[in-house]
Amino acid sequence: MFKNILLPIDNSEYSQTASRYAIELARLYGSTIHGLSVVNIKLIQGSLITDLNSIIRLAPRQLEEVLQDKGQEILDKLSRLCEEAGVTCKISSSMGIIGESICRKASVADLIVMGKYGESGEWSGPLLGSVAETVVRQADKPVFLASREYQEINRILIAYDKGRSANHMLHFAANVAMTLNSPISVLVICDDKKLHESLMNDAVLYLEAYGVEVEPLLKDGEPAEEILMAAKEKKADLIAMGAYGHNIREFLLGSITEHVMREAYCPILLYRY
Repeated sequence: MFKNILLPIDNSEYSQTASRYAIELARLYGSTIHGLSVVNIKLIQGSLITDLNSIIRLAPRQLEEVLQDKGQEILDKLSRLCEEAGVTCKISSSMGIIGESICRKASVADLIVMGKYGESGEWSGPLLGSVAETVVRQADKPVFLASREYQEINRILIAYDKGRSANHMLHFAANVAMTLNSPISVLVICDDKKLHESLMNDAVLYLEAYGVEVEPLLKDGEPAEEILMAAKEKKADLIAMGAYGHNIREFLLGSITEHVMREAYCPILLYRY
């Protein structure tokens, strides 16, 4: 299913964890990993590099060379890890705005695996997004966002609402669960009892064909909080959900997707369709 995995990498802890997930998925699916290092053009334009809390002023060309060398070291390390795991790996580098560069490269991928945060830091505020947010909003491929620490995926929580993104995510998550032999908790959040039951029946009926263990969860609270609480209660190792609605209120005030991305302790599999 995932024959080509795009792995954007930097030197952050989250990226190192993402590499472990990508290698494990590639091993299971017989996938090729496409490692990508992006030189952040914003750093070149600023002519500043920060390393170990010291700031060194460099000419733009010097800074570009430093960042390219650093990126190549990271890619070389990835190549060695993939070789040890028996996984095919192709590496490349580019220069540009990181999120946009990843989305362009995603044309070669079936799945994007990346850290929830990178070297540039964590979320800065509700209206100031991140590389991860840019990729999830713009990429037309499923995105696996790794948390800081690696953990085996032994249970998957799917948040299901029958929207287009959720339907596609149900398909992806079911395939992952079947491959990993992981049980699935299906969470439906709705205050209409009839609709509640209808949505759950549809999801369970679909998942039956994959031969995975399914546990239904029916809730009627605030969606983001219910998803996070269910993940903790069920000790989920992966949250799978459709990404982003399309109304202006959600765009301005922050969405369910963003809330879960910020607060989840485990990896998240997202798909915007």
